[in-house]
Amino acid sequence: MIFTPALETDLPEILALQKLAFQSEAEALNDWTIQPMTETLSEIHAEFNLGPILKAVDEHTGKIVGSIRAQKKNETLLLGKLIVHPDFRRQKIALRLLDEIESSLPHLRTELFTRADNLGNIALYRRAGFHIFKTEKINDRLSFVFFEKQIN
Repeated sequence: MIFTPALETDLPEILALQKLAFQSEAEALNDWTIQPMTETLSEIHAEFNLGPILKAVDEHTGKIVGSIRAQKKNETLLLGKLIVHPDFRRQKIALRLLDEIESSLPHLRTELFTRADNLGNIALYRRAGFHIFKTEKINDRLSFVFFEKQIN
C-alpha cells in the first residue's frame, strides 16, 4: 500500500470511493441524502483547497482504496471523510491513514467524529489513541460522538 498526498486529478476517483464507502452509513440511517453521498466534485475541490487529502493506493492495481481529509484550525487538526474501500477493510489502512495525516501537519490536538452507534469506528478511533470528549444529539435517530487526541 502506498500512502501519499492526493492530487487534484485524484478527486473524481476519491469522490466515487467515498460514495461506495458511505453506502453502509446511508443504509444504517436509511437516508441516502447524507452529505458524503450527495457531495459534488466542486465541493470536494473546495475541500482540497482547505487542507491536505491523503490517499492510499493499492500498489498492484494503482487504484485508490482509501482516503482521509484534514483541515487545521488554530492548533487543532480536524479530520474527516476517513474512507476505505469495502474490499480492503480490516487491513489497518484506516489506522495508517490516521497516522500519516497526523504526521503531515504540526498541531497540538486532533479531532474527528462519527455516528454514536457506529461501534466499528468507535473501536478504531480508540485503537488509534483517541478519546471521546463530546456527544451531540442531532435528532431522535442520530447522535455523533466527537473524539480528540492531545499531542504530548
